Amino acid sequence: MGNNLEPRNQRRVTELTVCEVDKTRLPSWVKLSEPHNAPVVVVATWLKPELVSRIGLPKESICGFLTEPNGSVTPEQFIAYSGFVDAIHNICRERLDPQLIEFAALISERKAVLIDQRSPDVNAEIPTEDIIGTYEIENSVVGKFTANPSYRLVTGNGCMQLTPWLRECLYSLVATEGIA
Repeated sequence: MGNNLEPRNQRRVTELTVCEVDKTRLPSWVKLSEPHNAPVVVVATWLKPELVSRIGLPKESICGFLTEPNGSVTPEQFIAYSGFVDAIHNICRERLDPQLIEFAALISERKAVLIDQRSPDVNAEIPTEDIIGTYEIENSVVGKFTANPSYRLVTGNGCMQLTPWLRECLYSLVATEGIA
């Protein structure tokens, strides 16, 4: 949120895991946007490698794809999976972070901006691609969430760094025996 309610020095760092997946084993919902002649597709996930080994790659765990098999996760080589960005935005529409509710109780009217925690300085101008979306607050009550279509999972400041609440919500989407 705009007030950055989570102390930045206490956040957990999200690192993306890169997996090569045989193209013939991709689920049917994966649509490659360009001709892809390589036998493998390079997938980026927010799950830890040991978890991927145990449960595979649920749809909600795939952040995107890399254009180069041995490439780095950079804005130039990363193609976001729109379904994952949609999942983040849907969580924000359908659920409320308890810290956001507490924040709203302190103010009467304005907007609360949900900022990706990778943003270097929340007291400076926030890059548009680091804004996940905004919440309307009226009479100290959290209202409508508006997704930012310009939000990017990977930017020059690194990969997404979600709040603990958003991470927990994502875990609940891929919940499997022993995942959380």
